[in-house]
Amino acid sequence: MKVRFHKKYAKLILERRKTLELRSYPPRKSVYAIQVGFETWGHFRVRGFYRKPVGELTDEEIERAGFRDRGELFSEARRLGFWPECYVWVIELIEDARGAKRPVERGPRSRRSKKTRR
Repeated sequence: MKVRFHKKYAKLILERRKTLELRSYPPRKSVYAIQVGFETWGHFRVRGFYRKPVGELTDEEIERAGFRDRGELFSEARRLGFWPECYVWVIELIEDARGAKRPVERGPRSRRSKKTRR
């Protein structure tokens, strides 16, 4: 499964300076691809996760999530839609994942038909 990132956050993950990922939903897979635009930059593994209000994150957690201060965290939380509570994913970079350098397929996403949803 692919997760889209801004370039600055993808670079922090690849430099191993970002070890926490904040999302509005729990992880569904154990391995995710780091996607920037139409390119896959690498893969990371989710080691665990927990749910926590954004205002109660410690300074260490904010730094591990790649934010400079609480102001940047709060503005990104509102923009990305995980305000007032988020899921904190504990992640680690996978060095040699299969297909890490392969470009992402362009075009619309495939949709399931209504018949298969039942």
